[in-house]
Amino acid sequence: MSLEGRIERVRIVGKHPSYSAAWGEYKERQYPIFNGKEYIGKDCVVRFSIKEYRGCQWGNIIAEDLTIPTGLAPEEFILVGLWVPERDGFISQLTIHDINRLYDPGEIPWFIYCEKENSPNFGRWIVYSHENHKREATEEEPLLLRRLRKQELPDPTRASRMILCESKHQLKQIEALMKEDGITPIRMEPLRK
Repeated sequence: MSLEGRIERVRIVGKHPSYSAAWGEYKERQYPIFNGKEYIGKDCVVRFSIKEYRGCQWGNIIAEDLTIPTGLAPEEFILVGLWVPERDGFISQLTIHDINRLYDPGEIPWFIYCEKENSPNFGRWIVYSHENHKREATEEEPLLLRRLRKQELPDPTRASRMILCESKHQLKQIEALMKEDGITPIRMEPLRK
């Protein structure tokens, strides 16, 4: 079975020579796990990279919550999370670099970002790695979320699919919509520092 892009449960077993990485054990084999050094001795939910990096498959820590489903192929899940400007630092132009300081989703050329209902910028944004926000038309929230369907998301065989929201209410709605489309939402946890 190929691990490319999969979500699996991995035991973090020891320090890797790379600065913040650790070795993770999955099915009696060891793989380097980005940002894993703070999780040594723990079982974690890991998303494996789509491409090999430095000649091997790497993983990214997604969460420590072991109730999250694992054993999922890339087309079976989407990463979801909260971005709380008050907690995570107010950024006028949210970037993928900013997200990688809080979460570790792996390869991600773009993601969807939904601002709070009471925000002056309420609406859905698409954030690309090579440019600033691209603003989509502001609409009523139910219509906005109804339009967010599987065909509007990145190709899961090429990159992580991710949606960030500023409110738990939006996050729960998006999780319900993804389940309706047969996609398992995987709620990311902030990285330990």
